[in-house]
Amino acid sequence: MSTNYYLINKRERNIKKELDKLFTTELGTLKNRLYGFNSKYDLDREEEIEEKIRNVENDLDWGIFEPEVIHICKTNHDTLTWQINEYFSNEEGFIDFYYKNKDKYYIEDECKEVLTLEELSDKIYWDGQKVKYLNCDFM
Repeated sequence: MSTNYYLINKRERNIKKELDKLFTTELGTLKNRLYGFNSKYDLDREEEIEEKIRNVENDLDWGIFEPEVIHICKTNHDTLTWQINEYFSNEEGFIDFYYKNKDKYYIEDECKEVLTLEELSDKIYWDGQKVKYLNCDFM
């Protein structure tokens, strides 16, 4: 099984959470008003209302704001693949970048589990693994 690991911008992730909360609140209000309108005029349009709200939620979630995400590495079977990017080109560069920027970023895996640097190290290194470096995008 493969797993990707990322640096997530802390401030921007908090902004995204606040924005998501606003979407949920406002779309909930809109949905309730649409149901009221539907009932008032006996329109029988509940499914259409649900579908339209889902479409708006998806459009808002993917279209307004995404936090900065920096891909660190990927583990896959017997291989650890490091992402070469503008911030670091190997493990030492990553560790240096992380320590200089740990107030700005946190480490997260693709399942949204937050990790310390030590926990990341425990998860990505094992005996007999191959290590590669890629400068192209991969996920």
